Amino acid sequence: MKQAMFLNIGVLQNHITKRQAPGRTFKNALNYKEGFIIKSDYASDNIYTEVRLMKGRASYSRDRFNLSLVHLPPLYNIPIPLTEEKLRDLQSLFSLMPSDKRSFYQDIQAGRVEHKVTDVASTEEDDILDYCN
Repeated sequence: MKQAMFLNIGVLQNHITKRQAPGRTFKNALNYKEGFIIKSDYASDNIYTEVRLMKGRASYSRDRFNLSLVHLPPLYNIPIPLTEEKLRDLQSLFSLMPSDKRSFYQDIQAGRVEHKVTDVASTEEDDILDYCN
């Protein structure tokens, strides 16, 4: 996976009501679009509880609660450095790697792989930094 594939789902907290709902079984319920449905233990038969994430008491509408419209910025805006131990482990595995893949890992060890997340507007970068601090 590439670094840009890791998204900051923490921004969803601004769009939902925080609920504590210990559950063992989650049920995919397309007819309950305000949150999710859980069962608190494995033993009880079909005793599910609805957990509402939509803020307020208004009834559900797609205009009021649609998490698919929330922009998820990249989780990391700077490269995550590998530890010296991890770099040594990579070096020890070079002989086991297919020859056509070795150059990628050698570039990682030499620090030549580009890790920058591209196409991130400066305001989104500021939001990421604010969220991380």
